[in-house]
Amino acid sequence: METAEANRIKEITSWHVTNSQALTSIECVRTYGFVSDRNKAVHDNIPNAILSMKPAVYFCRPANMSCHNLCSTLKPPQGFEFLLGLGLKFCIQQQKPPDCLKTAIDRLRHSIRVKALMSVWDITANSSGTDSYIPSLYMKSATPLSPAPGDVEFRTEDFATNIQFLLQQNAHFNTRLHSNLSRMQYTCMRSLKNDRRFIVCMTDKNLGPAIIERDRYIKYCLMDHLLKPCTYVQLSYEEAKSKLTDARRKLNHLLDFYRSYLTSAERTYFQRSLLNRVRIPVFYITLKVHKGPLASRPIVSCVGSLLNIFSTWLDYKMKALVKHVPTFLRDSNHTIEDLKLLGPLPDYARLFTADAVSMYTNIQCEEGCAAFQGWFDDYAEELPRNFPVALFMAVLKIVMTYNIFQFDNTYWLQLSGTAMGTSCACLYATIFWGYIERKRILPKWKHLLPFFKRFIDDKLGIWVGSTLEFEQFMIDLNSQGSLQWIASGLQSSVNFLDLTISFCQDNKLSFMTYQKAFNLYLYIPPSSAHPPGVLKSIIYGNLRRYWQQNTSIDDYIAIARQFADRLEARGHKRSTITELFLEATKAFTKTAPTKSTTAESPLYLHWEWHPRGLTRQQLRQAYNEHLQGHDGFDRLIIAYARPQNLRGSLTRSRLNEPPGQNASDFITTLNNSNA
Repeated sequence: METAEANRIKEITSWHVTNSQALTSIECVRTYGFVSDRNKAVHDNIPNAILSMKPAVYFCRPANMSCHNLCSTLKPPQGFEFLLGLGLKFCIQQQKPPDCLKTAIDRLRHSIRVKALMSVWDITANSSGTDSYIPSLYMKSATPLSPAPGDVEFRTEDFATNIQFLLQQNAHFNTRLHSNLSRMQYTCMRSLKNDRRFIVCMTDKNLGPAIIERDRYIKYCLMDHLLKPCTYVQLSYEEAKSKLTDARRKLNHLLDFYRSYLTSAERTYFQRSLLNRVRIPVFYITLKVHKGPLASRPIVSCVGSLLNIFSTWLDYKMKALVKHVPTFLRDSNHTIEDLKLLGPLPDYARLFTADAVSMYTNIQCEEGCAAFQGWFDDYAEELPRNFPVALFMAVLKIVMTYNIFQFDNTYWLQLSGTAMGTSCACLYATIFWGYIERKRILPKWKHLLPFFKRFIDDKLGIWVGSTLEFEQFMIDLNSQGSLQWIASGLQSSVNFLDLTISFCQDNKLSFMTYQKAFNLYLYIPPSSAHPPGVLKSIIYGNLRRYWQQNTSIDDYIAIARQFADRLEARGHKRSTITELFLEATKAFTKTAPTKSTTAESPLYLHWEWHPRGLTRQQLRQAYNEHLQGHDGFDRLIIAYARPQNLRGSLTRSRLNEPPGQNASDFITTLNNSNA
């Protein structure tokens, strides 16, 4: 007999099943590569198109194939919406399984040798705690390790031989080539990659892919950002190279001078990182389609650059400071947790939000460094033992003042504001304004603010004073530095991050999931060549988030139904969705199991996923036959790597324009038109 809990779970995960599977003529012809008969009418071609499709394609095709078409003068290639509508995370299936055996075995052998080395190295006798190992600063050594003792090396070779035999057997059954893209989609993808008139880019807030004319994209980069003389200045290649050389010289000098202030793990991190080849950061933008008129957000890709090596170290050090910021919020779940701790609120309490105007670009280096120095002076007792204040401040100033990057064939230096794209930018901005809030705002206004928290540049507060006092509070807030804050006003309900927070009966707070109107909800379709378990993780993660964010069970049911409908619109079977919804609901509605305190030592086999490649069971069986119980590890975890997705194939942060269409040519044209 079913229990009340089981009935409630069924109610939560029930939804209406739709039988609509009709195809439009455009969908048949463009998307699935059907060659229509020009001598026949459209309605006569549709049945033939349907009959030519495989059942799996027909029943699992996405229905909401859409993207943001921002082109104003040119028409994108035919069928672009049916390619970009797959989503930029859609993985392109290779014609045959990749040859990844050597790479996988090399990584496996390295892990086994590291385990063997650690077993004979008494860590506690050589160093303690984070002095020897910091996960966020770990860099793999290029020095080859000696073979592991015993017969584990021979067993690894036998394991590789077994896998090679399985691959040869598998290749015999994979002689026929398959694809998860239609002929039209492949043609469109090649056209978008080769057509210099268009560019595919991401939208702000992860609202889906967009396509825009390339010349308009470049003009947005220049007019909205780079050609603002108070924020950026253009450099020649020689000037950029000279400044980066000067930065390297200064940073190396600091490392030598303050070497004794660094732990062994930090010294190892810098030593190994600086041996790698570095690149110049690259500038690009994401488009704000949720705002009108169309705007853009500047981003600098700093991965692999010289300054980001030091910025990563700064970010690690700032994590020890940010936990002392009284207004700090991690995410929406942290927001709910803190709000639930509040006691009874008066009837006249009201909510408000405030947003900083261009926070990163408006934090000047001088006031940012002054705030950090003030933090170190005023709250020295909160610093970790042996915190290298002098080295930290010197590195911070260099990172913030030497932000040099490339845009196509031009080079730029950021003159003011937080260094864009650098690893420590987020915590830098959070701690900077956190010091001002802690030192100047909260001592004066805390009696009227039972709740006052911030996620980077988004504030959430509860006000118990008068409207006039709130206006004075905002004036005071906007007089504390270069940052300006725009408040929503005092309200009974506000949208903050992905939450709608409202006062309900008895003046208690209720929560509901908030979603932006421009979101396309392009969840990964079943035809994507993703590793197994992706759909399960998407469902589990989203349902758990909805469960935590919605006070009312009815609100949870409503958004869960919407989520199910959106997944079905992306081609997933209703039966599969239902089963995973039931599993997920049972998982997070019951009491969480106690985590085991026993330390595990798993071994990872990194393998490139292919739908027709070796299965997880085949790989695990080969491991059990040759290595299990002989490698010193508790268990094997097969870590799949996905193939290239549409984002990697179509989007590029680095532009490489032909002569006559370079960014420098646009700058010359714009300067001549303004002359």
